[in-house]
This record gives sequence, structure tokens and C-alpha cells, in this order.
Amino acid sequence: MSTVQNEMPPNKTFIQMSGTPGSGKSTIARLLREALGGVIVDHDVLRSSLLESDLLPFDKAAKQAYMLQWKIAEDLIKQGHNSVIIDGTCNYPQVIEQGTSLADHACVLARQ
Repeated sequence: MSTVQNEMPPNKTFIQMSGTPGSGKSTIARLLREALGGVIVDHDVLRSSLLESDLLPFDKAAKQAYMLQWKIAEDLIKQGHNSVIIDGTCNYPQVIEQGTSLADHACVLARQ
């Protein structure tokens, strides 16, 4: 005998952290990962990797890191991860809008 709860698919969660440097985003992201069993996409790690290549100036590396984080997050959702957390400052309106768009799209991906 199965219960309705066992028949329902797991909840999908997409979280995009936003805040100033040093405000505790990474700490909260780690706590959320532990609580939800999620995966963190760390913007700082992506940006630092791009900067270490010496191919891009800081502003372009930051922009490329945002593009990479969304692609990685989308891929993780497609792979079936139930909780994806983006850890970054997200201090530009277009960054928040892109995250919102990905969240809307993730709902569609989760249903497929």
C-alpha cells in the first residue's frame, strides 16, 4: 500500500541568493544545501577561475560567470537535482531577472 505522499514527485527548489559581500549569503546557502539536500553554484568560484585565466578583465569575468552559473544551474535541474542554489551577489536588476526567468523555466524542466 502506498501513500499519496510517496506517489508525489519531490519538490523542486531554485534559490538565487542576493546581497552585499560579507552579508552571510554563502553561510545561508550552505545551511540551505544541508537542509534541502541541494547543490550550490558558487559565482565567486566561477569568476575567480575566469580571472585566473588572465583572458578577461574583472567586469567581463563577472558577466561571464553569471552566464555560466545560469547554464550550470539549468543543467543541474535537467539532471534531476531537486534543489539548486546560486550563491552570488546578484546586485544588478538584469541578474535578478535572469534568475527569475530560470526559476520559471526550471518549473517547466521539472515537469518534463
